[in-house]
Amino acid sequence: MLSLKETAIKKQISEVVLRTWITRHGLPVIKIGAKIYIEENDYVAWIESKKKVSTSSKIQVLYATVESPKSTIAAKMRKIY
Repeated sequence: MLSLKETAIKKQISEVVLRTWITRHGLPVIKIGAKIYIEENDYVAWIESKKKVSTSSKIQVLYATVESPKSTIAAKMRKIY
């Protein structure tokens, strides 16, 4: 069981992100008084439950969006490459 700060350091993310995950996305915690603790097993299981597989159609839509003529960055990239 790690404190919020220890978990943030170990996972290389900010405490703000962890607090957001707890309040908005349901990351399980143990709260003792004002202190918040996160168990490694709960963290890993929660992360695993959030994984999603992208389908090729979503990737094509994203690619088409990037390659749209309205995008000046994409237009410059086409000229460069």
